[in-house]
Amino acid sequence: MNILRIHAKRSILVGLIFFLYLNVQGQDGAGIFRQNCATCHNLDRIVNGPALRGVTERGPWAEDIKNLHSWIRNAPAFISTHQYTRDLQKTFNGQLMPKFEGQLSEKDIDAVVEYLKNPPPIETPGGDGKGTGSAENEDPNRNAIIFGVISLILALITLLLMQVNSNL
Repeated sequence: MNILRIHAKRSILVGLIFFLYLNVQGQDGAGIFRQNCATCHNLDRIVNGPALRGVTERGPWAEDIKNLHSWIRNAPAFISTHQYTRDLQKTFNGQLMPKFEGQLSEKDIDAVVEYLKNPPPIETPGGDGKGTGSAENEDPNRNAIIFGVISLILALITLLLMQVNSNL
């Protein structure tokens, strides 16, 4: 019976570590966008940089999506290659996008590009069900974090109950 309890504890621990790893590593494009891009960009409004809804359909990004990868990795090096990017620099008073080379993996950039290709519906004030006022557009990362916390609490309760049971 003790062998069964030991294996159960190990299985729960391995499962918990695997679940937490997936939550940390399995970040979607929207989450990466919020962490790295949302300071300067919005999908529909100009912030410090241009609005990004439809960005894959204009400029050098429309010619080849690899150009967008190059831009995200190292905008200062890419800027001189196209008139469009030089004009962007002028529009934003010489302000350049920072380099993300080494910060974002190809997988991360792919996730952001996919998010930009298929963004959520346009945000509308007043919550008419088509924008941020709708519950169906709720942040999926928030739900994953809540699920992760609940799973962690349940795993700890299970371990405590197994300890109490083994002491009886």
